[in-house]
Amino acid sequence: MRVALIIASGLVLFASSAYAGATPVQCSLIERQIAHYTGMAERANELDNPMWEQGMKQHLKLLKGRHNALLCPQSDAVGNRQRAAQAAEVLKMAGRAALSFFTMGAF
Repeated sequence: MRVALIIASGLVLFASSAYAGATPVQCSLIERQIAHYTGMAERANELDNPMWEQGMKQHLKLLKGRHNALLCPQSDAVGNRQRAAQAAEVLKMAGRAALSFFTMGAF
């Protein structure tokens, strides 16, 4: 009975971790690969090489399917700019605090 309970709980934990989604690193890696192979497909089109272009497009299809299967959030330029602006504000505030600290309040 205990063995069955241990096996069942292990399967539940494994199944839940398999569908938890991808880490940001995995999503970033696949997004970089998609960008690279998109450029390669464009290059193949410029060189008028249909076989190479077809291969790149098939690989892009696989990468996009993997990207969707990992439940990666769709990257949006507006959200990235907002996060960058927020990070810049935090760095400015930290710089002001460090300047005030190290000059003992003179600045």
